[in-house]
Amino acid sequence: MQEGSPLSLPSRLTAQVRMITLLLLVAFWATGCLSSRSIPYIDLTKLEPAAPAVAPIAGPSPLRIAVSPSLSSRDTVGSYRLIAEHIAIQTGQPTELIYRRNNAETQALLSSQGADLAFFSTGSFLTYSGTEPIEPLVIPELENGPFYQALIIVPQDSRIENLAGLAGKRFAFSDAASFSGYLFPVYLLKLRQQTPEKFFGQSLFSQNHAKSLQSVAMNLLDGAAIDSIAYDHARRNNPELAARVRIIHSSEPIGVGPVVIRQTLPAQQKELLKTIFLNMHYNQDMRKVLRDLMFERFSVVPARLYDAPRQILQEMKQAP
Repeated sequence: MQEGSPLSLPSRLTAQVRMITLLLLVAFWATGCLSSRSIPYIDLTKLEPAAPAVAPIAGPSPLRIAVSPSLSSRDTVGSYRLIAEHIAIQTGQPTELIYRRNNAETQALLSSQGADLAFFSTGSFLTYSGTEPIEPLVIPELENGPFYQALIIVPQDSRIENLAGLAGKRFAFSDAASFSGYLFPVYLLKLRQQTPEKFFGQSLFSQNHAKSLQSVAMNLLDGAAIDSIAYDHARRNNPELAARVRIIHSSEPIGVGPVVIRQTLPAQQKELLKTIFLNMHYNQDMRKVLRDLMFERFSVVPARLYDAPRQILQEMKQAP
């Protein structure tokens, strides 16, 4: 090509691709998605109340159901919508499904009375400190009962064999209110007298476990903290993706997060909702919906189910 001649079409496309890639990287870093800064404290008592749900012109107000799933919204929104519709049919009360990006936003929604019922993670339930009192209603059971594990994963072809190998690397948490996706790995670092800011080279919050798993599988990150529910879901529905990650650490069994409800709801309504959840798996259509979420059924919350994670949180509060 002669000096000063215009770029050929392939050359111009290559230049455009490079420019777009550069702009995306700049935007990604500018938003602070990838950061080693400390995690901001979220005071649920000072959040502005959520806008009230718009009720139908006639008839009862809807039961507002909040969800911030550990799996991707694409994989779960249809299933949670069917659960909401099932509850509406069984109660004769309309329902409103409210999706939130992460656990902290769901906590805030309940605290401001913006929701009546929520699917909580273990960490959400144990760290909730909102002004609106809540109580556990039921708990989802998985194939092995009401338990899951916190996992630390790396790419399959990575040479990293343990947590120590992730020092100075790129790492993903899910969100700050997740037990398996944040609190447990921070606890492991505390046992080593380390913090995420000092230990990892870079860290980010992916907002859910499925995104963290995918990022590690694509070698975009060196490691991530996820729960076994997301990992098992990938093994069932996308085995090629699951095969591209490797588990380097597993926790002891942890109690699955409960479905919680506002304490101020009428006792009769709470009992009716509990009955609907406990019998949901007897409905053939709903049984498939539950399986899509990795649930087998809902059951009564066992006593002392959260003793182990509560103990870990207590130890984390103690001075090093």
